[in-house]
Amino acid sequence: MLLALCTALWSPLHSDSTLQGVVSRRNGGAPIIGALVRLLHARTQALTSPDGRFVIAIATYPDTLVTAAIGFVPDTEVIARRPDTPIAMVLADAPLVIADLVTTTGAAEQLVAGDATTWQVSGKATRVLPVAVEPDINRSLALVPGVSFSSLLSGRPMLRGLDAADAGYAIDGYEAINLYHAGRFFSAIPAPAIDHADLRFQPAGAELGGGTAGQINLIGRSGTSPASGDVQYGLAGFSGAASVGPAFVAARTVQATLTGIAAQFAHGTYDFWDSYANAHADVGAVPTSASLFLSSDRVLPANSSASDPSMRWSNVVTGVTSRFVRRPTLSLDGSVAFAQHDESSHDIDARSARVDVENHFASLTARLDARIVAGPMTFRVGASALYRDVLNEIAIDSNTSATSADRRFATNDTVQRLEPSAYVSAEWHRDHAVVSVGARVDATSAVAAVEPRLSLRLGDDDHWLSVSAGRSARLYHLVTDDRSEPKLAYYDIWLAAGTNGVPVATMDQLSLDVGTSIAGIHIRGGLFASHGNGEIDLVPDLTLPDSGSIFRIGQVRVAGGDLSAIAGRADGHWSLGASYTYMISQRNWGDGWVYWDNDRRHQARIFGTLSGGPRIRFSANLDLLSGVPYTPYVAWYSTAVTGTPLLHPISGAENSARGTGWLRLDVGLMKGFNGPAHSRWEAGLSVSNISVGDQAPRAATYRLFPFTLGSDPLFKLPPIPSIVLRGQFGAPH
Repeated sequence: MLLALCTALWSPLHSDSTLQGVVSRRNGGAPIIGALVRLLHARTQALTSPDGRFVIAIATYPDTLVTAAIGFVPDTEVIARRPDTPIAMVLADAPLVIADLVTTTGAAEQLVAGDATTWQVSGKATRVLPVAVEPDINRSLALVPGVSFSSLLSGRPMLRGLDAADAGYAIDGYEAINLYHAGRFFSAIPAPAIDHADLRFQPAGAELGGGTAGQINLIGRSGTSPASGDVQYGLAGFSGAASVGPAFVAARTVQATLTGIAAQFAHGTYDFWDSYANAHADVGAVPTSASLFLSSDRVLPANSSASDPSMRWSNVVTGVTSRFVRRPTLSLDGSVAFAQHDESSHDIDARSARVDVENHFASLTARLDARIVAGPMTFRVGASALYRDVLNEIAIDSNTSATSADRRFATNDTVQRLEPSAYVSAEWHRDHAVVSVGARVDATSAVAAVEPRLSLRLGDDDHWLSVSAGRSARLYHLVTDDRSEPKLAYYDIWLAAGTNGVPVATMDQLSLDVGTSIAGIHIRGGLFASHGNGEIDLVPDLTLPDSGSIFRIGQVRVAGGDLSAIAGRADGHWSLGASYTYMISQRNWGDGWVYWDNDRRHQARIFGTLSGGPRIRFSANLDLLSGVPYTPYVAWYSTAVTGTPLLHPISGAENSARGTGWLRLDVGLMKGFNGPAHSRWEAGLSVSNISVGDQAPRAATYRLFPFTLGSDPLFKLPPIPSIVLRGQFGAPH
């Protein structure tokens, strides 16, 4: 009865004169936004909404439906009679896509679009918005309300008040591990490689697992015909991309001197490279895609010796997906993927200790996914088998002394195990209502997690309401220091659930979202809440006891809401977006609820672009953030050694103080021009971090002469200028 009442209030009566459907991408199944759908005989057309859906008027049957989108191969389908279910159009990656370096193409592309818990951030954002040192897709995720970062230097996106480690990362749908360069300052994938990023908050569909906060899936660009190429320079980094037919490849390399940047590696060097490639082809009659990502980082002292600190880490992600069946009512996809992350460090800081690290984390996954359409019902079923191989080897460096508390960082632990999973979901469409219910199971030989999911969507493309609820789980924990970004040196500890008393991390979540489009302005708002168990963190420095574990296990609770609006002129002359998020994030480690280290109470953002003359583009971001909590010193006590009094600070309750707010402005100016051999170029200057307030979390401080207690930000950076030069050859992207 309630469902029928809501449907009547939100949906107009269904008409035989309209067709409904959804347009999605063959590689990964992501919805395609802004696809043009038209009928040849009726001469009507429509554009797909942020979730890929469309409604189009039809006069008589039969007719031919034509679907086209920039970057995809057009497709047609003959509509002989009125279909009983929404039409599903699946588009393959196209051999030709448009230029987005040239601002006078007349085509407007939204930098970010969202529908309920699913968001998409265009790779164009890394080229259009102001650059902070290097163009970076992770920083572009700040366009999504509810995404935050611990500091200016952080490249680790946190989703709706949950840690970055709570979110799963993927490249083209394949699991990726620790995709960061430079102590997690920015992402380890070249910006020219990214077509877009799909960000899904939990609760999501039952097919999504492995992340209690959600998933960030980076989708690479596809090959073009005729061939094309890109080059880019930013700071000390060179990036390049090339595309020939069904193949695409991109790479980047950076080499920098660390003088004045990292005291532990004084006068040292830091270099890295990363690369990405994909290809799409029909193997026999089976459409198949393959992806490969590689990265390597080295931090070395200028005069290397056995006793000097050093760091090396690397990533591998590769996978192959085939669509064995691709009928309108049935599809079957199979994939195999491999991911590996290695860390090898010597004599690096682990709080007050110095440690040697030899860590290894790898996974091999085989997966099957099926989609079945039966009348108004769409069923999805899938199963996977994941083999996980983990090595944690952290040793106290023999050249340094350490307290008993420091020595608990030492570990030598290995885990090899199989983790099967399966899911099933059913989706029911009726007029302008969609109900989805499903469940997934993730398990090992020791533990299992059952994760039910439920969602309801009412409305049309212009006005909608969505309610989602569900449980998500993770069978392993990536434990690190929440405030590690100011340091180049870092370390990770992977803990497998079901071993040594490690619990499964679970999160129960609820979200309510509404959206509307008025006069070309897309407005949406939402409420969200989460409650989780089995969260693991490091015990803070100030409260680390003399005995016991360095880990603590507890609960999570988050509540908040957000509001956003996006507008732009159809010819792309200008675009503007704004968002505000209110959020409270707390943890309970057994002594009551405390604010999380990275709790951002208020978070307001404005971003925009403006074309100001022949191929001149101005862009700006404005952020206003409230301060994050810290543990203060509240008093001191005196002791005497050989008659000399000594003063010692006393810390207050954990995170009982809060830093000041932060106002930051980033601006950029780009100029496009033509070069030789039909090349197109763009050069510009960005200035980021024009700011006042706390750029970073605060730490408690005290001074002996005179003795005072207070706090200071972990670092302060001046405005950062960045120069960017980009060029395109051949077919533009």
